[in-house]
Amino acid sequence: MVSSDQSAAGLPYGCLARRLTTHADARGALAEVFRHQWFDTPSPARWVSIQSQANVLRGVYLHSAAWTYLCLLGGRVFIGLHDMRPAAATAHQGFLVAPDAMDRLAIAIPPGIAHGLYCPEGAMHLSATSAADAAHALLLCRWNCPELKIDWPCTAPILDPAEAAADNYVDFAARYGARAAGPAA
Repeated sequence: MVSSDQSAAGLPYGCLARRLTTHADARGALAEVFRHQWFDTPSPARWVSIQSQANVLRGVYLHSAAWTYLCLLGGRVFIGLHDMRPAAATAHQGFLVAPDAMDRLAIAIPPGIAHGLYCPEGAMHLSATSAADAAHALLLCRWNCPELKIDWPCTAPILDPAEAAADNYVDFAARYGARAAGPAA
């Protein structure tokens, strides 16, 4: 269900976004971060809370069969996206979204769109997938492959060892293509 306050401008085709409403009072602030009715997508099966230090880049990840949900809770991030779906209107295009904590943005990313997050300062976000075992089906691409067409605002981010050893784009695309095609008959 796409509500009137969802905006997918600046995102790959099929991505859904929703600006969250923050309710503040003398005690602090409250924001609802997910409601199934907001997105006409499969329900999240697993949520994780992720805290990142300054200059950390997470990804670039790709789920070939699961939706990904992201919600920034605090700090500042740049969300890089690359559409791997060959028939999509935004196929092979790169995107960089820069919400800050004041934007309170929730994004639903369909299968086939690679994504990563760069944190120029400390940040906290929630991440979910529509399949509880999606981590086993995760593909990784080296963050700085020019084919991603993501103009990251960094040159030497802190990476997880698996992310530092991730596939180049050609191998990444081949692995995705094999998974997207399904098992051989």
